[in-house]
Amino acid sequence: MKNESLIASGLYGTWTFSTQTMTDIGYYKGRAYVIMHLMPDPMQFRSCQLPDCPEESNHLCQRSMASLSSQLQGKEECVDTEGSIVEWSDVTAFFQFGFQLRTGIAYKTYTLMNTSDWLGPYNLVMAPLSRKEEYRDEENDMEASIITSDTTEPSPARKVLHKFVSRYVSTPASSQIQFPPDATILQPELFDRMAGATAINETIHMQQSLKPRQDPYADYRETCVKGDIPAGILPRIQLGMLTTTTTTTTDDSPVIATDSTNTQTDIAMLRVDFSMLSVPDPKSKLYKLWPSLKKHLGSEFPLQGPYCYGNDPRRAYAIQLAYDSAFDGAKNQSWQVIKGCLSDLPCWSDDGPVVPYDNGASGKYVLDPTGLTTLVCYVLGFLLMVSLVFNCQLSNQLKHMQDQHGEVDDGFGPRHTYTATASGRPVPQQQVFDAFHDLEEPLLSGTDSSSNDPVEQCSPENSGGAEESKVEAD
Repeated sequence: MKNESLIASGLYGTWTFSTQTMTDIGYYKGRAYVIMHLMPDPMQFRSCQLPDCPEESNHLCQRSMASLSSQLQGKEECVDTEGSIVEWSDVTAFFQFGFQLRTGIAYKTYTLMNTSDWLGPYNLVMAPLSRKEEYRDEENDMEASIITSDTTEPSPARKVLHKFVSRYVSTPASSQIQFPPDATILQPELFDRMAGATAINETIHMQQSLKPRQDPYADYRETCVKGDIPAGILPRIQLGMLTTTTTTTTDDSPVIATDSTNTQTDIAMLRVDFSMLSVPDPKSKLYKLWPSLKKHLGSEFPLQGPYCYGNDPRRAYAIQLAYDSAFDGAKNQSWQVIKGCLSDLPCWSDDGPVVPYDNGASGKYVLDPTGLTTLVCYVLGFLLMVSLVFNCQLSNQLKHMQDQHGEVDDGFGPRHTYTATASGRPVPQQQVFDAFHDLEEPLLSGTDSSSNDPVEQCSPENSGGAEESKVEAD
């Protein structure tokens, strides 16, 4: 039987995975995100289980149409989900993903590619994992990741219980998945192959053999010997419950026997694997940008490839999401996750199971800041032009005043022009003008005839008085 409470508490809701890398003093920067919203399938009430019908092996219990007409009481049969359309699942999933690349420091160039809207619905069955050899390594990884090597305390007993892995199924809604009109990460002609019904069928075909952290396109890396990469593989989700039992011993007296107390702790373990494919046009800038980013960002950014597509061994790349909650905080964990939303990334609307509107319509969640940056640049450029025009007009006015008055008071005192003297020392023209004015005042003003100044004695007024005295004497 399935642990429905574990699936409900540990899986349902919105999960946001993000990674960001910067190198070469900020010249190259890469950011990617994957958002999934998981909720119970409304058709879950039609589920059934048969003892010899392992869901992990692409088998599913389904009631025949005759039994549905008789109030779900009738024959139950085990069907092969590969090539069959079933009528129920455990989980309905919607996905959004994208990436943003930036190059340059002073002049930045942005490349934004995303789905622009929710993709789905996709239907998953959370299949209980059997203890096959191929899954024992996963269990060992989950247990070993919790044990710290520097601890001196006895290791508590650990046991992984209730392990589930996603198994995609085709439902009547699978063929109705639509291409978002504003999507840029996928071309319309590639949508069905990368995220539509063809991708669902390819995922069903491959999901039994896929393991965590595995590159599903490794056989097509840098070679076209086997042809193009197959259709896209949808995210693989694994959920587990790690039960830890710690024994505490209490010794009150050396004579009395010791008492022990067992404390059990349950930790939900989540593991998600997904390869986000990018197949740019050979004439696009992104086609030339991917090799440069892979070279400079290196292992810091989870970029894989190139892969063969269209008989071009360097056409496709993939950003690989390999998240394991057991390694949260580890240096090699490049992805961060929150159960919820980030303010600058898309988020599921609050109205429950209703498919949300395009997140780009409301403008609430914006991944690419280039629009705001461009607006700020336009505003600053306009203000700069206004400032330049105003300063030019003011400069012309000041120059005109200087030409008219010889001096301009610009707030720092009068501005003077200088005249060189015989000694070579510059003297302000204003000072020369004042001295000359002081020299002319005695010559122009009326003075007493008894003045001993020889200049005054030779003035026209004194000459006239002398002539009058001469006439009287005659």
